[in-house]
Amino acid sequence: MPRLGGFGVLEEAADTRPRTPVIVMTGFGTVEMAVHAMRLGASDFLLSPSTPGSSSAAALSAIPSSAYPETNRTLHAGISALIRRSSFWRNEG
Repeated sequence: MPRLGGFGVLEEAADTRPRTPVIVMTGFGTVEMAVHAMRLGASDFLLSPSTPGSSSAAALSAIPSSAYPETNRTLHAGISALIRRSSFWRNEG
């Protein structure tokens, strides 16, 4: 893939993975840029630095509610694997 700017990446994502939510984050955004990003398919447009709350809200709103059960299973499996590998959670010592 040739070197792309943010809008190029957004267009490429829309072409190759149209159901994948994309959140655009920039330190130098304008209303016009936000509108353009949304028209290209961005699920949200955040100015950096953003707060953890706004980033989390954007991520949660980008995940379709139909994907919650699968997302929950994936996260649960990952957390369970971390706990199994961590000595902190074992009764050692």
